[in-house]
Order: sequence, then C-alpha cells, then structure tokens
Amino acid sequence: MAVVSSFGFAPLAGPTVHILVLGSLPGTRSHQDQQYYAHPQNAFWPIIEQVFDIRGSYRDRCAQLVAHDIALRDVLASAALSFPEKLAAWRKMLSVNVKS
Repeated sequence: MAVVSSFGFAPLAGPTVHILVLGSLPGTRSHQDQQYYAHPQNAFWPIIEQVFDIRGSYRDRCAQLVAHDIALRDVLASAALSFPEKLAAWRKMLSVNVKS
C-alpha cells in the first residue's frame, strides 16, 4: 500500500478580500508546478478569465486576482493518502487548515 503526503499552499490574498475561493488540497500537477489549479482540465482559470478578464502568466493572474479582491485558500493543511494496490479504495487522514 502506497502512502503519499500532500500539503496545502499558502493563501493567496491581498489586504482586502471580497471573494474567497476555497479548495481542498492541491493535486499532483499543482504540486509539480507549484500553482493553484494547474491541471489543464481544471476549469478554474478559464472561468476566471471569462468572468473577470484575468489572463497572462500565473504570476500575472495571481496579481490580478488580488487586485480584484479575490483570495485563494486551501481548506486542508495536509493529507496522507493511502492507496491500495489496485486503487479501488482509498482513505485520507486529513489535517484541517485552521490557521488564519
């Protein structure tokens, strides 16, 4: 049985927040790229582009989110994922992110 540990990202927020987008925990691609919602099949960035006209590099998009008073936050601080050999079932041991 394989155990994989995952950790949430630091919050992305400016001094004023009017919209808070909560995610559970970054996926594998997000961890690899060190970017929120990095997987190309994730609809987050295309929706944000359509609604707020936010585009550009990851750094540019993050700055534009902050300028629009939008914050990103992972709800979970960490998780240890236990995978059986066939991945038919799995369980999570979760650590909730309660820090402000």
